[in-house]
Amino acid sequence: MAGVDVQARTADVFARLKSHSAGTAVRAALGNGANSVIPAEDLKAKPPPATPFLALRGGPVAGAGIEMRIPIWTWYLYDDVQAGYWRVNGLIPLIEQAYPPQAVPYGRIQVVAIGGETSDPALNGLLVRTVQLAYYTRG
Repeated sequence: MAGVDVQARTADVFARLKSHSAGTAVRAALGNGANSVIPAEDLKAKPPPATPFLALRGGPVAGAGIEMRIPIWTWYLYDDVQAGYWRVNGLIPLIEQAYPPQAVPYGRIQVVAIGGETSDPALNGLLVRTVQLAYYTRG
């Protein structure tokens, strides 16, 4: 993939909420701060962190090499059933604020979709919503 270093951009997207100052408000609203920001793959190998928590998963990269390249990432926002969606929904504007358009180097990032309220049977029915980010750059 000429022009887009997906691994480096994924690290930028993840670090923005895990450790960057822009993610301070997000971490303050989570069950265990930075420990509640994980890669989605960790959900397979470890017990989930304290709720609410976030899990990041990379998605497709659209566009041919001579066109606009558009990597997609999805944050999964999890919480306990008894908490309802109040804390999850409250995280959405905090996440949006943490990703102004120039937040990730060499391109522009935007929140492009917010998923519906649902539950995750693989995680004992924890409530979940998604926030999808797209990164625009030339290939």
